[in-house]
This record gives sequence, C-alpha cells and structure tokens, in this order.
Amino acid sequence: MQRVYEAESSRFEPRSVGVIKIYGSRDFVLRVSTALEMLKGFYPFGYSLVQRYIHSVIESDVDPQMGMLTGVLYERTARGSPFAAGPARYAAYMVRRAFGERQSLGFAV
Repeated sequence: MQRVYEAESSRFEPRSVGVIKIYGSRDFVLRVSTALEMLKGFYPFGYSLVQRYIHSVIESDVDPQMGMLTGVLYERTARGSPFAAGPARYAAYMVRRAFGERQSLGFAV
C-alpha cells in the first residue's frame, strides 16, 4: 500500500488544506479544497474528524479501497464517483470515510 501511495502522490505537487495533503490537477485540488472549506464552515465537527483521520486525497484510478485503512482517498473524477457529485456530496463522503476510519480503530462515534 505504501508503494502505491508513493507512486501516485509523486505524480503531482502536494497542496494542503489543514493537515490534509491534496495531489491532483488544478481543478481537482480546487474541488477538494472547496469541499473541505464547506465542511469547515458548516460542520466543524465533521471537518475535525476529516482532519484527524484522512491525511491525503489523490486524483488517481487506483481502487479507492486501497486507501481505506491508511487514511488515503484515491479519487476518480469520472461520472458516478462521490467526487463527481459536487463539493457538498464529496464533503459528506469524506466525513463518512473519517467515521469509518475512526470505527476501524475501535472508537465509538
């Protein structure tokens, strides 16, 4: 999993929102940043969870399940993906993933 992360993240210059590193095209980074800013403004608890349990979001065709236990979101920009549904939906998806990460570590939500 670490080799996949290193290979995919090395394709882009990292950008950060809080502690989350975002790797991708300019449009990808803008869309992820917008989703995170929406979370920060409208749902601070969710934003806090995402900041704690998600450390990277990468524009990639890698199976999203590869990053499930490591705090990495591999995102396709294709139609039908959570990312393509818009910033509000993607923000909600990030919160769900952060909850999943938290629960996998044995914490109650």
